[in-house]
Amino acid sequence: MHSGKKKRDLDKTRGRILSAATKEFHAYGFAGARIDSIAKRARVNRAMVYYIFKKKQDLHLAVVESLLSDALAEVTPHLEKPDVSLTDVVHVLTIFYNHIIDNETAARIVAQDLINGAKTLRRLKNRRSQLFVYFDTVADSLQRMIRKKLFKPYDPNMVLLAVFITILFTACTLPHMDLVTEKGSKEHRRLSDKENWRAFFTEAAIRVVTPDSDNLS
Repeated sequence: MHSGKKKRDLDKTRGRILSAATKEFHAYGFAGARIDSIAKRARVNRAMVYYIFKKKQDLHLAVVESLLSDALAEVTPHLEKPDVSLTDVVHVLTIFYNHIIDNETAARIVAQDLINGAKTLRRLKNRRSQLFVYFDTVADSLQRMIRKKLFKPYDPNMVLLAVFITILFTACTLPHMDLVTEKGSKEHRRLSDKENWRAFFTEAAIRVVTPDSDNLS
């Protein structure tokens, strides 16, 4: 019983450190994040952070893994069917969009890693390759739809990467729309509205990939 309580306490401490590290990496990136600051945010000492995560690279890996796992947990039911449909793919992309656009912290941390060489994402792929298998699952489903003429004959991998990159960096950009329009103005509010972007992406996707999209008004 004592060991069970110790494990629960350690799990709670780990959770606090992960939460603190997520905020620190979001604010300062991997290079600028400091273990002392993370420990202070998590209300633990520096030694405890290193006891659980060994080094900053492992802590960053755990943060990225947690962010991606949360998103994949939502899309898994739509991808484990024997025959994934166009409706399932739309659901997957919608869930992914909602998860990323509503979580600028996650988007920024992943984007920073991509910009800096994707070192953490590569380590994560080596450690938990199943997190990246769903990319092939969706691409294969799109390829089947192309053969059935339910989808325009675009390269599925390029489509998925374009969607991923666009949504990821849109989430990072939304808080900074004052760069292109006056902050507080009607246009600023319009361009900063997540729902406006959600509607835009949905309509654009339909027009681009649906074979009869030329007939849409």
